[in-house]
Amino acid sequence: MNWKWAFFILIGVNVVVIVSFWFLLSPIGSDSAPEEIPDGEMPATEEEVLFTAETSLDQISTYMRSETDDAVDIHMEEDEIVFTGRYTIFGMDVDLNLYLVPTVSDSGNLRLEENGMAIGSLNLPSSAVLRVIGEQADLPEFVHIYPQEGVIDVHVNDIDIGEDLYLRLGDSGLDNGLIPLEAVYGDA
Repeated sequence: MNWKWAFFILIGVNVVVIVSFWFLLSPIGSDSAPEEIPDGEMPATEEEVLFTAETSLDQISTYMRSETDDAVDIHMEEDEIVFTGRYTIFGMDVDLNLYLVPTVSDSGNLRLEENGMAIGSLNLPSSAVLRVIGEQADLPEFVHIYPQEGVIDVHVNDIDIGEDLYLRLGDSGLDNGLIPLEAVYGDA
């Protein structure tokens, strides 16, 4: 008679386990399909600033010094960006000072207009120097040099940061050597 009670208890435990699983796996409430939950708001089709960041000419100068063996410095003097460097040409150390006036376009790109140049005691036209820089320097794709116009364009919009994302300089431009950047969702 003991085995009969054990059999019925075992069947009871099995039924309780099966019913418990059935309640856990079956939907509670109405018989209709669950509502779709949206994945989140999609960014607007117009331009939308996702985040802003700021860097400085000092940080860029430090980065350039770490990437090259040449003594390079970039800083602001009044409204000009001054690029200074010391280069060895034909065994002689030559100082280069390049004075650039920055302007920010409506699209957020940077234009640097040459406003003066000194290369040691050499008297070279700036167009020749900019042409040599454009031909010799390993510049990123988004930097374009126009020697005849004395202009260096930095197409910040062309820096690849992701699909439908681009960078632009902030509205405040370059104040006191600070460079505001905005990451924007939309078409550049």
